[in-house]
Amino acid sequence: ATAWSAESETCDIDAYKGSTLGEKIEAMIASHPVVMFNRTWCLFSVDAINFMVGQLNVPVHSLEVDVHPQGQEILKYVTEKTNHTTTPFIFIRGDFLGGFQEVNALYAQGTLQKDYLKELSQAEQCEAFISNSQHQMSTYFWFPDKVDATVVRITGCLTFFASALVTVFVHIEEFFWPRYVAYAIAVDFLLRILGGARISVFGRIAMFLALPFEPMPRMGKPKQFATCLGLLFSTLGSVAFLAPFPYHDYVGSGFMGALALAAGLGGFADVCVGCFIFKICVSSKGRHSGDSSRRGCCCFRGSVYKVCNSCIIYNLKK
Repeated sequence: ATAWSAESETCDIDAYKGSTLGEKIEAMIASHPVVMFNRTWCLFSVDAINFMVGQLNVPVHSLEVDVHPQGQEILKYVTEKTNHTTTPFIFIRGDFLGGFQEVNALYAQGTLQKDYLKELSQAEQCEAFISNSQHQMSTYFWFPDKVDATVVRITGCLTFFASALVTVFVHIEEFFWPRYVAYAIAVDFLLRILGGARISVFGRIAMFLALPFEPMPRMGKPKQFATCLGLLFSTLGSVAFLAPFPYHDYVGSGFMGALALAAGLGGFADVCVGCFIFKICVSSKGRHSGDSSRRGCCCFRGSVYKVCNSCIIYNLKK
């Protein structure tokens, strides 16, 4: 599932665990801080996206029931679940709060900020911004379009420990193995860029450790970009260890230490440095899209959606 993305097809309810459609919907609601079921032509849905993403800067994972292949069944399920009959259906922290007007009223009372929107991670906020952009989100090679956030974080923890060991022990003369560990880290990053966690050693270990946890799908391309940065730093560190210039070990350990810091932030605190840089790159490419046949609002400026007259006229006609 994705937050009001430029490609509606990426809203895939099958990305969530469950033997029935209802179980998958419940898993989706439980996997994200804010989940919205909406229609592309619904102006209240547009207002809700403007409000949540533009004003509050919180991640919104939405599913457009009027374009999704199982949209009618999904709409029937959430209608029966909530006794609410109009879009959007807004769930925050697993609780159904109503539509846009009800959520806006909670915000005016201060209840929304105090009880529901605290402690959103940096990675979740970047996910919302990026997925609400007009940037093409298809990945390269065999990297998956969706990744499990739990697997990503465990992989970050493993990378942190390995990089930290290299940073510390490379300066002990009787130990030569830290250099080989650095080379292995670089190779593991390369494998992850090509095919994701399933063909990397750290990734495989993380997938095994993540089995007891509910999957938390996130967009693949920002994570592939972050993995490229990891490959860059690990490669620079490995090359520095081999180089003949003075203090090369210190230069190499500097790169590996920076990698350990970034990996530790991602693994332990869910602060993705690479995703943040990717977000900056995406924000610099914010542009106007006139494809209002696919989205409720076609105007994008930075991190804020604005409803233009052409969108309003199109939606009212529809």
